[in-house]
Amino acid sequence: MKKLWKKFDTSIVSFIVAGVCIIATFFLNVWLALSECVLVAVLFIVKWQYEKRVKQKLLYQVRTVADELDFERGEAFKKLSVACAVIEKDGQIVWINESFKNTFSIDEKTPHCNIKTILKREGSIDRIIDGKGFKIKVNLQYFAVYSSAVPIDDEELYLLYFFDETKLRITEKEYYDSRPSLMLCTIDNSNEIYQQFKESDCASIFSRIEQEIDNWVSSYGGLCRKYSTTRMLIFVEERSLQKMIADKFIILDTIRQMTYDGKNCDVTLSIGVGKEATLFEANESAKQALDMAQS
Repeated sequence: MKKLWKKFDTSIVSFIVAGVCIIATFFLNVWLALSECVLVAVLFIVKWQYEKRVKQKLLYQVRTVADELDFERGEAFKKLSVACAVIEKDGQIVWINESFKNTFSIDEKTPHCNIKTILKREGSIDRIIDGKGFKIKVNLQYFAVYSSAVPIDDEELYLLYFFDETKLRITEKEYYDSRPSLMLCTIDNSNEIYQQFKESDCASIFSRIEQEIDNWVSSYGGLCRKYSTTRMLIFVEERSLQKMIADKFIILDTIRQMTYDGKNCDVTLSIGVGKEATLFEANESAKQALDMAQS
């Protein structure tokens, strides 16, 4: 197909120029202007028929290639579970298989449909047909898209493969969201509490602090264990940790505002968070974070 006929914008410009010329001629010679109108109309019909035949030829050739595959007379290719589409260099769709129709809810006979419209991608088509592959999200589904050139006669077509990675992405997200994070929590001013309250009262205060922290961790689905009077070990999933961060570790304010027997306890907490590949590394990271918080 010649470049002139492939560029829709060029054809529009040509007809606009022809229209201007006809209008200019009309003021000089009416019959000549009418003759030009007839000529332009004939050229338009010829162009439309030519493009229609070329499209039909390309579609026939693509289908012929699919039918010639020795997989149950081409039915395996047409009904391949992987969504496939054949497009022209400008992105116009020439052929699609059943999986593509079902995945993107598109009719094979839909006219003037461009792959960029379906993929909701703007800009150059080169990124789609360069063969390097790319990731894309369409209608809540994730795909890895790859392309390969399919030369037919003098036309360069491209076969696109859409590999559904939705389940993989969901599994990947679940893996990261469920990874354990370790936190070390300590009471900073325990000595001051002992100085302000009786020893029996201090036991009640520390018990209440432990209960408040345990309730806070439990509300995020975590696990809390005390390993000394003023220190606690906390395990939560990554998703829960992100919620704690979004809530700005509300436990800090809860403990700071705690009172006992009508008197403000003025208790402050420090929390160190560790997120590493192993629990040992996470523990070391949490210790460093806790030291930084207390410095």
